Amino acid sequence: MAKVYLPGSKEYMLVRAAYDGKLEDVLRLIPEVETVNGLAGWEWSPATALWWACRRGHPQVVKALLQNGANVVLTDPGKRTVFTAVMDSRRWIREAQRRLNVLIILLQWYPPSQLQTATKEIDR
Repeated sequence: MAKVYLPGSKEYMLVRAAYDGKLEDVLRLIPEVETVNGLAGWEWSPATALWWACRRGHPQVVKALLQNGANVVLTDPGKRTVFTAVMDSRRWIREAQRRLNVLIILLQWYPPSQLQTATKEIDR
């Protein structure tokens, strides 16, 4: 399993800021982290900052992370993609517009060769 950054690390702080949708904090932390693609967070659910920003429906944070090298094809340890993070949530209806904005951003960045695989995962 990949290294999981723990509380107190800059990577953890970046993931937490992405989770909370705090764009200013994300932008401040990006230059300070070893990688924007690091797994961080909770032992029961480590994931990347991008994964959590997608899951929580924060389109501006998603865009900022992608513009700064976040890898759109990485999965969490459960092999869930960012598309799954967006679609698999009880918040979908309540946050439909924000989540649609996230999907549009992801589709612009996702490699076309891997899009079919990602959409099959959503259909499961």
